[in-house]
Amino acid sequence: MLGAGAVLEHHSGVSDGGDGRDHGWEKLASENWDAPVVVTTTVQLFESLLGRSPSVTRKLHRLARSVIVLDEAQTLPRGLLEPALAVLTELSTHYGTTVVFSTATQPAFESIRSFSALRATEIVPGYGIHFAALERVRYEWRQEPPEGWEAFARELGGRPQVLAVLNTRRQARDLFAALPPEGTHLSTLMCGRHRAAVVAQVRRRLLEGLPCPLVSTQLIEAGVDLDFPVVYRAVGPLDSIVQAAGRCNREGRLGPAGGQVVVFVPPDGGMPPGDYATAASISRRFLDRDDAIARPEVQTEYFKELFRSVDTDGRGIQKLRAEFDYPEVASRFRLIEPSESVAVLYGTKRERQFVVGALERLRAGAPGARQLLRRLQPYLVSFRMSEAERWRRAGMIEPVTTGLGLWTGEYDAATGVVLPEGAKEDE
Repeated sequence: MLGAGAVLEHHSGVSDGGDGRDHGWEKLASENWDAPVVVTTTVQLFESLLGRSPSVTRKLHRLARSVIVLDEAQTLPRGLLEPALAVLTELSTHYGTTVVFSTATQPAFESIRSFSALRATEIVPGYGIHFAALERVRYEWRQEPPEGWEAFARELGGRPQVLAVLNTRRQARDLFAALPPEGTHLSTLMCGRHRAAVVAQVRRRLLEGLPCPLVSTQLIEAGVDLDFPVVYRAVGPLDSIVQAAGRCNREGRLGPAGGQVVVFVPPDGGMPPGDYATAASISRRFLDRDDAIARPEVQTEYFKELFRSVDTDGRGIQKLRAEFDYPEVASRFRLIEPSESVAVLYGTKRERQFVVGALERLRAGAPGARQLLRRLQPYLVSFRMSEAERWRRAGMIEPVTTGLGLWTGEYDAATGVVLPEGAKEDE
């Protein structure tokens, strides 16, 4: 059994005061990961490995002779894969580090040049047999799109408990608007506190056998523990489809392959651009020829073709590393694009009063800003910088401090932040 101080949590979900506990040890240990077990984010890990400031690099010595477990490894951005895998290779080759990639959709990283020299070893022998034995869903591929969102909503209405995962926020809103009153909605336009309340409501309705149609964007595909008998997934990257299927017959109550996953073409055909659209195009070819898309060998073939089709060093970071241009490496390597957060007035009267009071204290430069920002986290919505600037010019974001504003537009109790009619969105 691990004793006190053995596990350090270093991520935004950890309390930073205000709960009556002494957080002194966590604050000091987070500076250099001074604990036997550290739970952190992929962003923290790689931006430390490829960063340049003392604050992010002083923890790197802890990675020597360690075991790094990367959960949901398939979510690493395609355009940053070569530098990310190169630094992991360096750790494994020269510093005694073991790297474990954990995911239900294992990427074929060995097909990428910077990782090809290392031999990846499966932890579970005969994993293909286990995949087949534990298969919980069957896939159906519909190549013809529905005749509109209303027609699609009517089909979903015939399924009392059903999840539909869309590619864009606009698609999710359009479908939700056509659903009956018991329908629910999840997207990144909702603050964390709002999304948590919806997930709790959906989980309760599922357990009680009540009607529960849920429409969501891709955010539901990682870390959301819900179990639907039927899942509809808009055609997209093959790994995303399989991850969405993880919300279907999750507990195995319907027996082997008892869940149904329907892959469909959305009525508007909308698709995020770039690598996402490339991956979706490759997925369609695999769906056309094989309905057993979750099999490990199919996933491997898909990822090999995908990695041949995209630039896995899209920002030219490997060349910069060879030239020892570490300031530029640190500038270009960003797992998450720069964003701006806006606080929303959501929840009970007491919660809204807290948000208003916290923003006033931040404006006034009161001490404890870091703790206030942590406590505000559940009430924040993030926008890409270009989006935030657009809404600020439209008078919908009131500046508070650098990187933080107050959303002065409408916030819908079902769908979250309401953007201007006809607004062009960054998906």
